[in-house]
Amino acid sequence: MDSTIPADLLKLKTRLEAWRATRRYARQPIPDEFRQAAAEMAGRYSPSLVRSALKLDPWRLKKPSTKKPSRAHHERHTVNDDRFQSAALDQIGDGRAVYSP
Repeated sequence: MDSTIPADLLKLKTRLEAWRATRRYARQPIPDEFRQAAAEMAGRYSPSLVRSALKLDPWRLKKPSTKKPSRAHHERHTVNDDRFQSAALDQIGDGRAVYSP
């Protein structure tokens, strides 16, 4: 199988495997050097070839390496929020609510 993989992709595969063997922990982010090189390879070769050779998802290479906060860390906005507490809603005869500060 390795004979069908281009030489530059094999070289990057070897470097990436060496980094994986010496990284501090399993979920450590990929260094920018490897990320950029793999993104370049994904531009040259098919996504399936890059995925199988480097064991990386080519679609995730273009995303920033920093994670977004999860939903649990976001503030929950409710109807009782401060901006609504001071508002008075008056009913109009046809059932629509009107905001009056």
